[in-house]
Amino acid sequence: MMQENSVMNEDLYQRINLEDYVRTGEGATAVAYTHRAEPRLAKLYNKGFEADEALRDFRIARAVFEMGLPSPEPYRLVTDGERLGAEYELIAGKKSFSRLIADDPSLMRPLTLRFALLSKELHAMKADTSALPSFREMMREFYRNEASAPDYLRDCVFAFLDSVPDAPTCLHGDLQTGNIITDGRRELWIDLGLFSYGVPEWDIAQLWVFTNRLDEEKQELLFHLDRPRMLEHWDIFVRAYYGIDTPEQIDAVVKRLLPYAAVRIPFMLHIAYRTPISEGLAKFVTGIIGQS
Repeated sequence: MMQENSVMNEDLYQRINLEDYVRTGEGATAVAYTHRAEPRLAKLYNKGFEADEALRDFRIARAVFEMGLPSPEPYRLVTDGERLGAEYELIAGKKSFSRLIADDPSLMRPLTLRFALLSKELHAMKADTSALPSFREMMREFYRNEASAPDYLRDCVFAFLDSVPDAPTCLHGDLQTGNIITDGRRELWIDLGLFSYGVPEWDIAQLWVFTNRLDEEKQELLFHLDRPRMLEHWDIFVRAYYGIDTPEQIDAVVKRLLPYAAVRIPFMLHIAYRTPISEGLAKFVTGIIGQS
């Protein structure tokens, strides 16, 4: 049943009947359902995803759409009575870049190059800072409020956050090829719940984690690609995005990204699985930041 502290009410969340929908996808935090008769896609978050978070994600997606970033139009907040989510414009015949590459490996290079270009264009856009959060400050808020974070970890993370710049430029928040789709005519960004503003390192660090450090089983589940293909994707992307070519240049980029990646890992584990911060993870994060 719905949580007692849920802000759900009839004015915000409209009840849908899942018999009118077909289950068509699943990610780390939500399940997607396509309407049987209308061009609508319902995204219902897994149980435990709080109502205020679902509302926040919807409002951010709406703000991003109104900024003009190519993305499916968000229609309304919905619930099936147990889970919360939102309904979006259905993009008929769409496939993610991840699925296209998995279906035809010869598309790895051209689609990764295209993804790098679209990422650079995204990171060149000025964000509406009145409607979007700062990613850096999202990290600060997470560590401030996360009960499982030991004080030494908070102190280390806060010192790092104080030392790095902020910027009024767009960030996807979950930058990866599963979050850009095409119907053959348009390319659209999806899963915009973490869309924010800041320096691009926050986005690129997450992509590095996905391609280089994510468990192989999860890579297959989320991206439909094995570890060698994910590493190939990273190599093509990092060279194109930064305009670099040598292993030494790539190593320098990764070294700069590592503390951003380390700070993000506990946050993403919380988002996806509500995982508390273990002592081992806390020491790992502080160790990476200490080396930067």
